[in-house]
Amino acid sequence: MEAGYKDMVQNLTVENIKLSGDNTELKNNFASLESYCAGYKYVVKNLTMDKEELSADNDSLNKQLTEARAGFCLMQEEYKFLIDDMTTENQYLTEENQELTSEKEKLQKRLKKRQG
Repeated sequence: MEAGYKDMVQNLTVENIKLSGDNTELKNNFASLESYCAGYKYVVKNLTMDKEELSADNDSLNKQLTEARAGFCLMQEEYKFLIDDMTTENQYLTEENQELTSEKEKLQKRLKKRQG
């Protein structure tokens, strides 16, 4: 019986050593996993900060774009008014030029009659 106990103790000792090794391996794996998780959390935190920064930049750019569009619309209206005004002025000057050309031709005809 004593031999049976010795075998049992020896088997339990071997099993204890095996379990101890497994336990150490599990602890190492757990430590590695914790390290990986910490790195992952760091990456996620940085990505979140980058996302917030990019979102703020995007909001700023959208605001600038809206302001630029409003300014462009205003300039477009001002230039349309200016073009309309210049077109009207051009028409007036064209008509005046035609009248003066007509008057010039009449005066040239009179002058030819006097000279001739």
